[in-house]
Amino acid sequence: MTPPPPPAPAASTRGLVADQHATAVRQERLQEYFEREVLAGADFVCRHAAACRGIAEARGAGAYYEGQLSHVGPSYDLRENGVPLRVLVAPMDVGRPPSHVSMVDRSSQIAASQRAGYRGRNQHMKGTTLALRAAFGLAVDSASETVAVGGRQTPLFDCFAMANLLLCSAVDASGGSKSLGTKIAAMRSNCSPHLLETIRVLEPTLVISQGVDVGKELSRALTIERQVSDRVSEARLGGLRFAFVDLRHPSRNWFTPNQAYAVDVALPALAAGRALALEIASRTGR
Repeated sequence: MTPPPPPAPAASTRGLVADQHATAVRQERLQEYFEREVLAGADFVCRHAAACRGIAEARGAGAYYEGQLSHVGPSYDLRENGVPLRVLVAPMDVGRPPSHVSMVDRSSQIAASQRAGYRGRNQHMKGTTLALRAAFGLAVDSASETVAVGGRQTPLFDCFAMANLLLCSAVDASGGSKSLGTKIAAMRSNCSPHLLETIRVLEPTLVISQGVDVGKELSRALTIERQVSDRVSEARLGGLRFAFVDLRHPSRNWFTPNQAYAVDVALPALAAGRALALEIASRTGR
């Protein structure tokens, strides 16, 4: 008779370890919310749909792309040496077509950016790469595109979530991808509850905002419990506490590690935000 196999060894608590089941549960909960409140298949069901489109067109939008959902990487739920580390990046909007981008579609876009490599990315995603390197304790001036999770090298973009403040993109009539969302307070106000619900579902330990107006909107909605530095604070949303790093958009400001804003502001703030996130998670246990 063949003896039963020995029990599998317990997963190490050293380094980064992912709980992909926990992430799958969060993805499902967020998808259920979006289907009720934003995008159900091909149906854009947001109650502010007509109002936001009308305002954007009145303000000169040349194109309007509705219902562009969020990315949640499969290894989003991480623990570093046993301490929760969940990173959420919050930009303003996608700023380009198409409409009706599901969570699966958005993750496919992020995966394509990962495959393109640092040189093949736009300035926004180059800056996001630097932010993730800092968030996971990697050298930001390295060529690191992966992080060791459970002993395996895992793509950086699999290990974070990205949720735009605006789930619709109003693009300036002059062409290109110049966003009008930064100029339209009503759109930001109407869409803010979607971002706040995303934070409630994903329970990040570190939130990195990208853009002055994104930071202002979040600062109004969150309770700032402790200001650690000019750009870094301990924030609270209901019973959830996390580190909040409020930065400019990476485009033109910090898409390479040697730019003045990166050296003087962004990278020090990200390092402080990482340390604060681990401290808060150690203290709260979540």
